[in-house]
Amino acid sequence: MKFSPLDRWPRRGLYFLLLIIWLGVMVLPLLGVLLAVRGELAWERGIQSDRLFMVQERRQRGIGWEVARTLPSAQDGPFYVRTSVRYFLWEGEADQENVTFVECYAPLTAGEFEYLGPCTPP
Repeated sequence: MKFSPLDRWPRRGLYFLLLIIWLGVMVLPLLGVLLAVRGELAWERGIQSDRLFMVQERRQRGIGWEVARTLPSAQDGPFYVRTSVRYFLWEGEADQENVTFVECYAPLTAGEFEYLGPCTPP
């Protein structure tokens, strides 16, 4: 049986998908080791950020995830940053610990901001 070149593309696509899944599975232990050694993994894009951190309290063990995102605001007024913190615990409880709050910032010069405090967006 002879395959035409068009019959090979679906097979190559499947092989590529399996390779991506395999690489994802292989990277997970590396991320676990990095998190255990450093205590947190954080990446920032300007004022927006994501942070994955270990929770190692006396009665709680797990992972916390903090996400900070800007909210739409007026052009020349202050801007708002909503921060959400979620906990995924395997020991203890975090029902009342998950929190979301909003903070205000005023733009100063290029890339600099002044913290105005907690606020509620309009």
